[in-house]
Amino acid sequence: MKIPGSDWKRDTRWTWYPTSKTWEKTDRSKLQAQLLVTSKTDPKLLEVHVVDLFKDHLSNDALKAVRWDDKDVPVQNLILADKVKS
Repeated sequence: MKIPGSDWKRDTRWTWYPTSKTWEKTDRSKLQAQLLVTSKTDPKLLEVHVVDLFKDHLSNDALKAVRWDDKDVPVQNLILADKVKS
């Protein structure tokens, strides 16, 4: 996984839900990363998948990753595996 920066962006808010007439607090941070996966068709290539990492501060800083791309969409960003430092 490659993380271009280390600046988490925190978002704390209260949201009103009129149907239940309740307020709900959310407090989470977001960081964008790139997940590098070996290509199934050519092991010399790495597929680049963009993911958003979310840290939920109200759930003991639980982490969740959300992919930008759909699993059925062909990968368009590829890099040579030997160009990446381990």
